[in-house]
Order: sequence, then structure tokens, then C-alpha cells
Amino acid sequence: MEKLLNAANTAKLWADSIPYMLQFRVLNTISSVTGEPLRNPQHFKKYAPKLLKDLNKAFYEDSKDLHEGLYPLELRKPIEIKKQLSGFKNILFDYPKVLKRKKKKETKVDSNYPDYFSRTFHFQTDGYTSKESADLYDQQVEILFTGSANVMRRLLIKELTPFIDQNSKILEQACGTGISSLMMAKAFKKSHITATDLSHEYLEYANEYNKLNNISYLHSDATNMDNIDDAQFDVVYSVFLHHELPSKQRKLAIEEMIRKLKPGGYGAILDSAQIHDVPHYEDILLEFPKRYHEPFYTNYVKNPLEDILRESGVTIINSSTRFLSKCVVFKKL
Repeated sequence: MEKLLNAANTAKLWADSIPYMLQFRVLNTISSVTGEPLRNPQHFKKYAPKLLKDLNKAFYEDSKDLHEGLYPLELRKPIEIKKQLSGFKNILFDYPKVLKRKKKKETKVDSNYPDYFSRTFHFQTDGYTSKESADLYDQQVEILFTGSANVMRRLLIKELTPFIDQNSKILEQACGTGISSLMMAKAFKKSHITATDLSHEYLEYANEYNKLNNISYLHSDATNMDNIDDAQFDVVYSVFLHHELPSKQRKLAIEEMIRKLKPGGYGAILDSAQIHDVPHYEDILLEFPKRYHEPFYTNYVKNPLEDILRESGVTIINSSTRFLSKCVVFKKL
């Protein structure tokens, strides 16, 4: 019976991913007209069977987590088709600007944020520095990963469940739109999450659309969190942050995680898989930053997070992968 339920829930995830696959196809067709498709056709032909197999495995693992009660069913609720269509209309309206920016290699954003942050990540308009960008971001990510982004994010819930008590104090670095904050807050309803981000504009969006009583949004730079007291959190985590940081800032962000943890507390980094995790996808990982503006990604995938964490003096508890993501859990001594 359990296998049947998991198979049914896996099929539901496939069904929910179809609209995103279709949206990707539309954008890829438009991009191909300009001579720059969103993915390398040769790589896709070579790796498609393996990618589909691994995607199905990710969907099945996520379905098992649901069956085991690791997260509530409400986290599976897809964006309504009507809302997706409205969002995709806005993405299409913005897309000529994206293609123009990509063709001209316009990678900088005029802002008061640090230089590494003032970039058109993924060639998206304004990078992470406008409310308009935040409005499009979550759907753009689901399109990019053909409906698997939240499935990958939920690996964090699975990996942290053994270490979160009912009244745990949790800190999130780089919460962005608050989508992961919302997931964690719903999965651990009696814990409190302080969700931080460098972008005032994305925090404004998170406060408006992803607010719950057990989430407090706070402006703070993941690489310098002096406005937050040290050693007061049971758990500190980040989601898809480190691949968008230069190596120096990556180490600083990890140091800040450790500094904010109580002794004996747990940290977790969920991010893109790295080459040593999925060596069979090395070509795909190295191709990704060429098609999407990800200036620090190549350095990220070549330098294991586990090595940086060990050098920082923490104990690695576990490192796992799900599709194209990974989650590393560590303990502060």
C-alpha cells in the first residue's frame, strides 16, 4: 500500500511539473531563435535519460517523505494555473530585455549593494535588487528546474528533522522571497524562524507574500551578521546561497553560520550539487554558468562545501543529494 501511495504521489509531482516544462519549452524556443538555446542540445540529448531517471527518483523520495509525515501536504500545493499563466505573461513581457542583456553581456546592476551582489544573476532584470525581480523569481526558478525546485528545497526539511525540537530557534541566511522560510515554518510550526536577506526589495516581497506568525524577517548580510547576537540559535541554514557567492564571501557566510549557532547547534547548507557529488553531470554543471549569468558558480562546483566546513572546525553530520541539489548538515562543537 505504501509503495502504491508513493507512486501515486510521484505521478502527481510529474503532473504538476508539466506546466513548467511547457513554459521552459516556450522560452527555449524563443532563445533558440537568437542562436542561444537555454540548454546545450548535445548535452541534453546525451543526458536526458539519466536526468529523467534522477528526477523521478527525487519525486519518489519526496513522496516517501510526505508519507512519513516529514512535511505537511499543504507544501505540495502547486501554484494555481491561472496564477502561473499571469506570472508567465509577465516573464514573457520581460524576456526580450533578458535576451538583449544576455547578447550584450550586461552583467552589472547599478545599486548600493556590494559589487558581487550588484549583478544580473541569470540575466534577470535588476538581479536581486528590485521588487519586480522578486515578483518573477520563484516561477522563473521552477521553470528552470522543470518543477523540481521545491522538491529539492524540501530535502532540507528531511535532513534537519532529527535536529529540530518543538521550540527551536532557527536562523535563515539569504531567504530571498521567503519561499524556503515558509516551508520550514509550516514544517516546524512550534519553532521560530528569523529569516534574513541582504536585499531590502526581496525582504519586502517576503513580508508581503510569505508571512507567518513564526517567521520574523530581518535585514542582514549573510557575510556580516553583526546585527544579530552570537550563539543564540539551535539551527542555522541557507538555501541556494553559496553558489552565488565569491569564494571569500562563501567562507565568511559559513563563519557567520557557525558564529550564530549555540555550542552543539546544527547548521545546514542546501545548494547546487557539486562535481564531486555528481561527477557524471560534470559537463552540465560546467555549462550552466555559460548560459545563465552565474559568475561564481564554476568556483563553487569545484570546491566541496564539506572541505570548507571541516576547515572551519565543525563536524560534518551528513551530506546527501537530490536531483541537482545537495544538503550538508554539520554540528558546532
